[in-house]
Amino acid sequence: MKKIIISLVALVAAANMFAAKQTIALVIPQMECGNCQAKVEKTLAYEKGVKDLEFNLTNRVVTITYDDTQTGVKELQKSLLKNLKYKSRVLHEGDALPTFVNDDQNDEEEEERHQNDY
Repeated sequence: MKKIIISLVALVAAANMFAAKQTIALVIPQMECGNCQAKVEKTLAYEKGVKDLEFNLTNRVVTITYDDTQTGVKELQKSLLKNLKYKSRVLHEGDALPTFVNDDQNDEEEEERHQNDY
């Protein structure tokens, strides 16, 4: 019995050694405001394997640290699309940060889109 317990502990420890943390940045054009950011945070936080989220609202980018044995980029993107109807794209190393122009018309359109959120 003692050998079985020791074997199980060793097996769990070995599995954790192979779990690799990955970091990916996603551009989410629809993440226009703090309310949008909160929705993205809530959605991704519920995904199994997500360890950390960092937001850059100005560039509409979320950087996600996750355990690649529990989830992947496609699953995270599908979750955003399914739950929020937010499309996203991977921001690869060396890519320029996206820029978004906000003008008065965009502000009015954003306000209309979010009226039902409150």
